[in-house]
Amino acid sequence: EHGIEVMVVGSGGARRAPDGRNLKAYDRLFVAVIAAIQAEVPNVRLAPEPLNRKECNVGTDLARLAQLTLQADLAYCAD
Repeated sequence: EHGIEVMVVGSGGARRAPDGRNLKAYDRLFVAVIAAIQAEVPNVRLAPEPLNRKECNVGTDLARLAQLTLQADLAYCAD
């Protein structure tokens, strides 16, 4: 069967926490939301992608995002 196997989750505009907020907490929340969606769509692997700090301020640390996705049993995209 053909179809989507892996979907990379980027979208910098949607990943901007308000200034002065705890960005590590927002990183955890971002991964938790992806994990909740993953649970509803088990046939497609969701892979969060770290973006640069000019695009957003959540999920920008490659190592931290990799660690959080591993803990949540998610795929990961590092390009």
